[in-house]
Amino acid sequence: MNNFDGSSFTIGIYADKDNAVTMSKIINALGTVDLHFANKIFTAATASEMPQLMNFDKPVEQVSHYIDESHKILYGLACWHPYFENVVVGLDQHANDNKGYAIRLSFDSDVLGIPVALRDKQDNDDALLFWSTATTIMTNLSVKLNACYAAMGEEIVFPTPKEIIGDHSSWENYKPTTWWFSEKLVSEHILPDEDPNPDTSPTQTPKEAGSIVISYWDPLTANAPFYQAEMDMMLARLGELISGTRKFV
Repeated sequence: MNNFDGSSFTIGIYADKDNAVTMSKIINALGTVDLHFANKIFTAATASEMPQLMNFDKPVEQVSHYIDESHKILYGLACWHPYFENVVVGLDQHANDNKGYAIRLSFDSDVLGIPVALRDKQDNDDALLFWSTATTIMTNLSVKLNACYAAMGEEIVFPTPKEIIGDHSSWENYKPTTWWFSEKLVSEHILPDEDPNPDTSPTQTPKEAGSIVISYWDPLTANAPFYQAEMDMMLARLGELISGTRKFV
């Protein structure tokens, strides 16, 4: 679905269907983070059919009606953002046996596609703005949709619950290194209660509505450490929580 000149950056969000599933609510939520519908949608006649891009010129609020009447599967929306410009919003409503849905925002990774060691001062400033803007979108959209978890990064695969508790081989080399967790997951100890070595551990940043963002690798710092073991422990814990509640499976 990506038609970018360079590498792509992805923000993935997963929510239970009983939290927010109506198309109008999703589109309204996108608007709150300055993502505006660009009058094009991705549809497919069946889940296995290769999606095709088709022009769409009806009002945004009629998108869900169009899909219902045509019996097509809405695969994604073409959107515009004042900073990231062209953004493809992928909608996977069959992400986990119809119990939840995933949203994936994809856009050009721009300056983040330049290796840290090759960036000049302006590149570093631009990368910081890019990263902070993406983090804000991930956090605010996740809170707005009452999501369970979210993640972002360059050239990543955003995993659904089924993929987290299953075989990781298909996305082992494309795991996101920055994650957002809802207050519910924080309260269920998705992360350690106490950090014994805060100076040598992944960065945790409290966010809105009791949520938290944690980064296991800093894409803005040269030679930044990658906290592989800590991330693997988090994914194992997330898998345990997913397996232990019907809210996620």
